[in-house]
Amino acid sequence: MQPHPPRAVGRQALGTSCLLALPTALALTGPAAAQTIITSDITGTVNLAAYGAGPVSIASGVSISGTGLAAISGTALAQLANAGQVADAGGTGISLGGGGTFSNTGSVSGANGVKFGAAGSIANAGAISAANYGVLVQNGAGQVGNTGSIAAGYDGVSLDRGGGVTNSGTIFGAHIGVYTGNALGSVSNSGTISARTGDAVSLYSGGGLTNMAGAALLGGYSGVYAGGNGARISNAGLITGPLFGAYLMGASTISNSGTMAGGTDGIMDFGRGGVVGNTGLVHGGQVGIRLAANGAVENAGIINGGTAGIKLGINSTLANDASGHIAGGTMGVVATAGDVLTNAGSIGGQSGIIANGAVTLVNTGTISAQAGGDAISLSGGASSITLGSGSEIDGDIAGNGTASQISLTGSGTLAANLTGFAAGSTVNVSQGAVWTGQGQWQVAQLVNSGVFTPGVIGAALSLTGNFVQGPTGTLRVLVTPSGISSFAITGTAVLGGTLNYTLAPGTFAPGSATFLTASGGITGNFAQTTTTQAGLTAPPLHLGQGGVLSLGGGFVVAPAGVALFADTTQAMAVSAEAGGQALLDHAGSPAATPGDCAAARPGPGQAANMGANMAVALASGICAAGGWMQVTGDTASASGAYTLEGGGVLAGIDRADGLGGRIGLAMGYDTLNLREKAAGTAGLRTIRLGLYAAQPMGRFELSGAVMDSIATRDTTRITGAAAATASGHANLVSGVVQLARPLSLDGAVFTPAFGLQIASITAGRLSEASATRAFAVNVAAASGTTIAPYIGMTIARTFVTASELSITPSLSLGGAVALSNPGASARLSAQDGTMFIAHAQHMAPFSGQLGAGIAISRDHWSITARYTGAAGGNWLGQSLQAGVQARF
Repeated sequence: MQPHPPRAVGRQALGTSCLLALPTALALTGPAAAQTIITSDITGTVNLAAYGAGPVSIASGVSISGTGLAAISGTALAQLANAGQVADAGGTGISLGGGGTFSNTGSVSGANGVKFGAAGSIANAGAISAANYGVLVQNGAGQVGNTGSIAAGYDGVSLDRGGGVTNSGTIFGAHIGVYTGNALGSVSNSGTISARTGDAVSLYSGGGLTNMAGAALLGGYSGVYAGGNGARISNAGLITGPLFGAYLMGASTISNSGTMAGGTDGIMDFGRGGVVGNTGLVHGGQVGIRLAANGAVENAGIINGGTAGIKLGINSTLANDASGHIAGGTMGVVATAGDVLTNAGSIGGQSGIIANGAVTLVNTGTISAQAGGDAISLSGGASSITLGSGSEIDGDIAGNGTASQISLTGSGTLAANLTGFAAGSTVNVSQGAVWTGQGQWQVAQLVNSGVFTPGVIGAALSLTGNFVQGPTGTLRVLVTPSGISSFAITGTAVLGGTLNYTLAPGTFAPGSATFLTASGGITGNFAQTTTTQAGLTAPPLHLGQGGVLSLGGGFVVAPAGVALFADTTQAMAVSAEAGGQALLDHAGSPAATPGDCAAARPGPGQAANMGANMAVALASGICAAGGWMQVTGDTASASGAYTLEGGGVLAGIDRADGLGGRIGLAMGYDTLNLREKAAGTAGLRTIRLGLYAAQPMGRFELSGAVMDSIATRDTTRITGAAAATASGHANLVSGVVQLARPLSLDGAVFTPAFGLQIASITAGRLSEASATRAFAVNVAAASGTTIAPYIGMTIARTFVTASELSITPSLSLGGAVALSNPGASARLSAQDGTMFIAHAQHMAPFSGQLGAGIAISRDHWSITARYTGAAGGNWLGQSLQAGVQARF
């Protein structure tokens, strides 16, 4: 790669000469004025000296036509404004040898458009066009502000001694769009700057560039060129060139949240120490980002290239964040000696990462290769690789004769083949780490100080090398009714620590199976043998000669953590009851004005999906039509079983029924996150539709509500081996009916009430997926119904302020008894067909309720806030609601 073409230290306007004194016949005489306005057309050169030191303006509609030197010239510091037309086809439109200020709302044209011989500023809101330079400032810093158009046959704007350009219009140069010369330059662009053969922006001696969202730099060579060190480029728009998006000559910095693209490289640093931060898109026809030595890339966006995503020089760093994606047609990342790579996102290509020298790699993301390539290829020195939780290696790791080291931390599965590692190479399972290994591993030594599972059912781990397990290590063997994980070693095995048998659910018969072989011999022994099946110890499980597991009798192993399935149905049933009670509370209440309802959104932690968006949008629409809306946050816990957290939005609209009562319709969406203690997690997302009504009956009030809900549940269960996940649906129907008798006493209203709640759930089947399939289960459809009578007392009193606000605090107490346990038991089967039943946590049937709230209302609207708590002997639930309603 050749460096950027060298530029001249100083530049002269093409085809120009020094201005001559005006001929006598063209000289303008008369007393100098503080401010002069030229209001009539002039042919020939206008000498500003004739107007004195004051400002000069060219009025709109006036034409100044030069004859080959300059249409307007001045040698002293000048103040000039043009609203007319200034042109000199053979010379310079405006030439100010002493610099100054020039503002243009008209048009200027010439061989050169505007030329300053000293420092000055140009503000253009009109049109400047030239055969050579649109704007040229020499012998001093220039400042150009452009909201109009500047177009030139060579450079659009040339500031030979640096300065600044602010552009919201268009600037074009057939050679360079904006050039900031032999001093620091500053360019801020919210418009378009373009060039045909050179750079859209050339910070020749460094400086700063800000390219805003919606703006564009369209180069003929590169979008932006930055010489020297210390340049800072910030892009939120588009920067592109047929060769390079950005071309850096040294230790400069790029921050990109927009798009940067080049036909060769998206970003190229020819010098040392370049830094790139990307949250947008960087693309190169060959390489996305190419850095020389001591460079740095931090990526949270997308970087891709036709050949490579990123090429790093020596001693450089790459940090690819969780949202970062790096891809190359041949290579994702090419690294060299001394580079440090951290990946939490994705890196991929025909080969994922190629290291040409000893590098350090820490990975918690995905590194992938296509068929025929390596996920990681190491050469030229012993590299250090750390794979942590979240690591996915899709493809081989090639040692290529190096003594590289691989450390496994956290937890995960390494199913890649390890090829070509030389003497001195090691795979270390760190203390506290939990890993599974699969495939063919050609590495000098595998050392286990954590928990290591060699192989899975039907896919052994083959180690060409030696195995050592230290005193903190645990060798975990997966055992199913039909098979066992196995570990084949061509070298020696030195044993210590713990041997653990992890049993899959199902029915086991007597028998034996080999789980460990070592061609070079086995020395040492395990200090202890454990199993996940309570009460089952050696014998019948014991280590035989060569690593043989013997089962001396038949037994059944139950799956771990399956109470999760029944407890999710219980959580859905309880939430259905709460939803029905929320509707009932609105049935008898005497709902914000349309504008108060427009900001409804899913609550914290709610998934952004089509169902949620539709439900929330409809809820907002209902409220805007003159109804009510409430946002709720909920927590609950069942002692020793699980905890719940979530929230949602519920809205309704109701009208008088003509008989003294009201009838209404409501819709809502909510989420719950369940954490089962030591068993797993579940996410519940529910869309609800309900009807509610209230009707006076003499001194009593009868009210009721019914709600139908569709729920999605996603479960992640801890199995003892790899986690198992499942997703399914459920239908919830809840109803509540209540009879209340309001009583007034000393300005307060006492309302005793008796009611009955019913909640029914029908949960669809679940089929778990797991990397260790034998530990997954299938869950059958289930249903259950809960009936709970309750009593309660609410006390409320309304206070009216001088501004006619009604403030109503309230307090409620009550109790309920559940006639059956909420939720449904789960029937499930192991992979061998053995059936099991999991029951939901038994909730104490008797519970007490406490509620407190406040409503602030005026005319047809009110704002409410309420706390509700319920507690049984072994469970507790709490809810906070905030709402707005408008009544018509």
